[in-house]
Amino acid sequence: MIARSPFVLFAVACLSCGSSSSSSSPQPTPQTHSTSIAVSPDGARLFVVHPDADSVSILGVAARSIEHEIQLGTAPPSVDPTTHRYTPAVMPRALALDSAGKTLYVTGERSGRVYALDTTSASVIQSVAVCSEPIGVLVSHDDSTVFVACSGDDEVVELDASSLAVVATVVTPRKPWSLAWGSDGETLLATHLLGPGVSALATHPLALTATWGVPDQGPQTDPTEPHGLVRGIYDVAPRPGSDELWVAHLMLGTDTPQPALVFNNTVFPALSILDRTGNQLARLSVQANVGDNGAFGDVVSGPQAFAFTGDGAFGLMVDANSEDVLVVDAVRKEEVGLVRPLPGEMPVGIVLSSDETVAYVDERGSGDVAVLHLDRSSGTLVDSVDGSPIERWTSDPMPAALRLGQHLFNSADSSEYPITTDHWIACATCHMEGRSDAVTWKFMHALAAYVNFGIPLPVPPTTDPTLVTRGAQVFAAAGCPSCHPGPRLTDSGDGNPTLDLAGFVLLHDVGTCVTSGAFPDVSHEDVDGDPRAACAFDTPSLSGVASTPPYLHDGSAPALAAAVSRMPGAPSSPDDVGAVVEYLRSL
Repeated sequence: MIARSPFVLFAVACLSCGSSSSSSSPQPTPQTHSTSIAVSPDGARLFVVHPDADSVSILGVAARSIEHEIQLGTAPPSVDPTTHRYTPAVMPRALALDSAGKTLYVTGERSGRVYALDTTSASVIQSVAVCSEPIGVLVSHDDSTVFVACSGDDEVVELDASSLAVVATVVTPRKPWSLAWGSDGETLLATHLLGPGVSALATHPLALTATWGVPDQGPQTDPTEPHGLVRGIYDVAPRPGSDELWVAHLMLGTDTPQPALVFNNTVFPALSILDRTGNQLARLSVQANVGDNGAFGDVVSGPQAFAFTGDGAFGLMVDANSEDVLVVDAVRKEEVGLVRPLPGEMPVGIVLSSDETVAYVDERGSGDVAVLHLDRSSGTLVDSVDGSPIERWTSDPMPAALRLGQHLFNSADSSEYPITTDHWIACATCHMEGRSDAVTWKFMHALAAYVNFGIPLPVPPTTDPTLVTRGAQVFAAAGCPSCHPGPRLTDSGDGNPTLDLAGFVLLHDVGTCVTSGAFPDVSHEDVDGDPRAACAFDTPSLSGVASTPPYLHDGSAPALAAAVSRMPGAPSSPDDVGAVVEYLRSL
């Protein structure tokens, strides 16, 4: 791959500002992307969310210090003494600042609420329950409306900015995540984390107008060439001065089974370029041969945020797992720079000052904000790290062991920890958000302490309580608790009282064995070298099951209803199946 110095020139994109300006008094411009970090219109203060601490900080730029840390919950999160789990009550994920810089709107992924904060008094004005797992948030250009992407309920919600009352709701494809304003300033764009792509919504009134799929890429003759299923669609950015939409995502190469499946034919970072009607114009990714089709000369992983310079000449991609920033010449459509390493861990957002002389990078894992100095005097943009990062919380409530586990889980920085190869893949690459990537792989990973106790379970989608009660009764009458007992609804797993302590988990043949096709189930040895029959499966937990399709060991049940219908003793009535599905969705 191309050798680069740690601080190579790159052109910077703007998540919350418009065109670059040399004016000494830049005019505030509306925030165009969902983001975890924002800058005040006068450039004096930063606002950043802390998902692991249930707080929002206001930082003074000049002094590089914390002015206020605002708790959104009743108290900072802590370890539950009974379950030993560390689960934030709010988990703020994104924020949106109004054009005057006076009101900050924050989504709480776990609380299901949107919070309005007064930036002058550094206090919560009001909050309202909106939906399950709200993530992206944006304010309309006239500051009258707030839009929220509700990933748990598969919908986008419109709120009145002054009262936070729900104005309108529209159903979308699964897991809407990040929001962005289209180039016309009226069209709202929403990414879908696990596919199919990007939805376009009208806002007067709120309505879903189109959903554009980002195409998967079939198997290649050379398996190290980019290919696979599109997942991890964290961001979309319209390129200024054009009709192009640039979408940052991953491709997962599930077509290659073990033992041939290795890091460099498993997963690929990508930028897909669509036109304004959703047709794919190009795709940029890591190339097996340097210089092949332009594209990326360096391996990066975990694209998390992407945006453009004000003139649309260059694009910037923030990579959470390889912990770097990659820059693309948007005209030539190829990499022109890489900043690696950043001074902190797990970068997830970026914002520029209005004059584009400074960039601030939200480094969630290390609890700080990296400051990058930007110099465009030579006709291009040269950047360098400007001093130490700005600390952004008064103390870290997450236990040190879990914080380290979080870093190991999310990091593909092989120069820091020798658990990855060439910055290519992290645990979080397949377990996005600590969950499922909506595909079925033929292998496993785990970091026990963090996976068991540090990753919050998904928030259930909104359900009908009456139907849930009926479904629980049908579930019990069908004998399902015989395999799904206990607090995690499984008879398998360390600490489960039904575990066979002789050394084997309880295994079942539930009638879903695959005997033909490309991946038939065969007898094999488990990870400890013990023999395992072809059709013997351990029972998965049902906690958060609504967020983990497809189902069954081979992913052959695309939805819960299909999985329920194939279980031994499954109810025959469609109404009963529907009730059980609603019960499972509530878990």
